[in-house]
Amino acid sequence: MKAEKLGFLFANRVLLTNDRADLGCEPDAMFVSAESLNTRRVTFTAGATTGAEATEMVGSPDLVVEVVSRSSVEKDTVLLFDAYFQAGVLEYWLIDARDEAGARFDIYRRGAKGFTAIRKAKGWVRSDVFARKFRLTPRVEFGLTDFDLEVG
Repeated sequence: MKAEKLGFLFANRVLLTNDRADLGCEPDAMFVSAESLNTRRVTFTAGATTGAEATEMVGSPDLVVEVVSRSSVEKDTVLLFDAYFQAGVLEYWLIDARDEAGARFDIYRRGAKGFTAIRKAKGWVRSDVFARKFRLTPRVEFGLTDFDLEVG
């Protein structure tokens, strides 16, 4: 992403607002392409604190990532699924690592009437936004499970 200067990844603490979708939330991560910034598909407003940098993203990011937790299942899999589509998001990445046996990692592509799941091939799933395939793999160290996002 950095080497090819594709855009910017924002993780936590960035408010996303979209009036068309009546949306105001803080996704776990968002990606905004250089093209979306150049065409002003996404803009930023400064934070309320003196000297704060841009902390509110206004518009439609190219990609949104949500990590499902026990308290966010309905929000992430139903409410935000529809809201992000209404907001014009191109891809929705949903990660559910609540099961200790492994994580579920799905990429949903924007279709005519809603998001549709992109079919996996041997655990890999292709992102149109990045023109690459990805796979989430568990790794256990010190008795703790962590996950690596592989790029192919």
